[in-house]
Amino acid sequence: MAKIFNGMISGRVGDLIFYRRNGVDYVRKVSKSPRKKPSAKQVAQREKFGIVMRFLSPLRGLLDESYRKINPKSSGLQTAAKQILEEAITGEYPAQRLDFSKVSLLRGNLGSPAAEMTYRSETNDLNLWWHVAMRTDCYLDDELIMLIYCPSISQAWTTLYKVAMRYEQGCLIQLPCELLGHEIHIWLAYRSAMGKYSESVYMGQILTKKLQEHENIQ
Repeated sequence: MAKIFNGMISGRVGDLIFYRRNGVDYVRKVSKSPRKKPSAKQVAQREKFGIVMRFLSPLRGLLDESYRKINPKSSGLQTAAKQILEEAITGEYPAQRLDFSKVSLLRGNLGSPAAEMTYRSETNDLNLWWHVAMRTDCYLDDELIMLIYCPSISQAWTTLYKVAMRYEQGCLIQLPCELLGHEIHIWLAYRSAMGKYSESVYMGQILTKKLQEHENIQ
């Protein structure tokens, strides 16, 4: 606290310090303490959080929509991020990475896809087939949604809606050209006519075939 002697201020006022030395009055700003360097554990945690948010942020709208059908007050982005941080990060800093097989994206009360999938490299398409289970959490007109993640391109996420209806028991999907020649990861989920979702299912990793020059010309 500053004091006044004979009309002169001595001491601290806000971020200023008033003082006298050798009969001369001075004022200086309070020096700020240097920021404490983060620990190795803090750096690793920040990097882990960054990996998860870069991965999930483009899906914010879809995540929120699916989670709010279960809990209107929940944030899908935050809930999905928590699950991945706790269960789906592998490796030690600086080599931390996502274990895609443990990533749960969408959540809901519909029956989840129980599909088989094969990739045909000669035509760059996906063949899906499944059996229809007659259960109270399954509707024949549920639409199948495919989420494709390609980490090596700038627009990493591709979401395909109405890929098929549950009652169709199968479909053939032509992959978008921008995904060819890259590693991709695929999840499937159902959405009902009422906007309810199933939990998404990870279908695996595929290394797609790159189109040859003569194929591009044709």
